[in-house]
Amino acid sequence: MLKKLLTISLFTFSLSNSVFASVPQEASIKQAIKLADINETLTETIKATSATFNEQAALMVKRRTGHTTPTVQDTDAAHKISQIMSQNITDMMQALDINKLTEDAFRKYYTEEELQVYIKFLSSPEGQSINKKSPILVQDIMKSFSNTFQNNIELKEKMKASNNEMQAILKSLPKAEKVAATEK
Repeated sequence: MLKKLLTISLFTFSLSNSVFASVPQEASIKQAIKLADINETLTETIKATSATFNEQAALMVKRRTGHTTPTVQDTDAAHKISQIMSQNITDMMQALDINKLTEDAFRKYYTEEELQVYIKFLSSPEGQSINKKSPILVQDIMKSFSNTFQNNIELKEKMKASNNEMQAILKSLPKAEKVAATEK
């Protein structure tokens, strides 16, 4: 009987530990962020996406000019547009406190147990290798997305129709000046 009671107690205890996962500890959050090298990963991701910005800018210029072969002016314009896109992303990232945002997200979505597994993973050579490949992975996904979108006429038409529908909904709303005038 005592053995049965002890077994039930241990089972209940282990069940309660798995059901009531613990809140992530600040030290674990900091360690996970350090091992994930969030700032470097973000910097590398931004660098990797610059190739995608170059392609998008060239496509924008091509659509505007209709030139099949870019002129010097087209190339210069595409370069400037790409630089603006890259600078906007860089400025946005600098304005954000990435570590704080990451800490908040880790606190919100991870338990202490999950963070410990993540830390163990990132502490391994495989984890570091996978983490370092993340920016390249993001670039590849973005490039594939962009290419798929550009080559899929049906999808482009659906997106255009959706944009037109959203614009119609927005146009049905009063403009800010009218709203401000009626509230006075």
